Amino acid sequence: MTFETPRLLLRPFDPYSQSDVESAFAIYSDPRVVKFLSGIPTPDLKTQQERMRERAVFYASLDNGTGNWAIIEKATNSLIGAALVKQLPLSSPEFVTSTQPSQGFQPSTNPADLAAEHEIGWHLAPSRWGNGFATEAAWAMIAYGFKHLNQPVLYAVVNPANFASIAVTRRLGMRHLGRTREYYNAEVELFELLRK
Repeated sequence: MTFETPRLLLRPFDPYSQSDVESAFAIYSDPRVVKFLSGIPTPDLKTQQERMRERAVFYASLDNGTGNWAIIEKATNSLIGAALVKQLPLSSPEFVTSTQPSQGFQPSTNPADLAAEHEIGWHLAPSRWGNGFATEAAWAMIAYGFKHLNQPVLYAVVNPANFASIAVTRRLGMRHLGRTREYYNAEVELFELLRK
């Protein structure tokens, strides 16, 4: 499934496309992008492609409409980021009740570790920061989550120090629920948006 906004086209990533792999690598090898995600830049193209293939297989196995989409800037036909709608990965019970420090965000590889709650998210190349692209892509994910996945509420989880993404949640009209340790084995700010 693809989505179109005034400036963007959102389409599935193609892990067998050299262009998609190279564009994704340019994004996820940048320390500024992964700083508030895993914290670890992708080391090489091979690793990037393997991760893309693994995620494609994982979402296909879930067969529930969740996944991540490449953000294409129509004006330049450039892959500039990723947008997602997916189930939140639960933290381990030990992490939730402990005071251990947050870990970097890591996607789940086990369906049993997924919460019923769905999150939206966005990752952009730094060259496109500050242009409203994250908000525009997020609105497409919100529409999809509410209309096609029939979710009554969508969430966003943000590293407390990621002020730019917190600003995006505000532009989307999301309500701040406070900090939680329930997801990603990390302490995050949790936001929600109710379907109207």
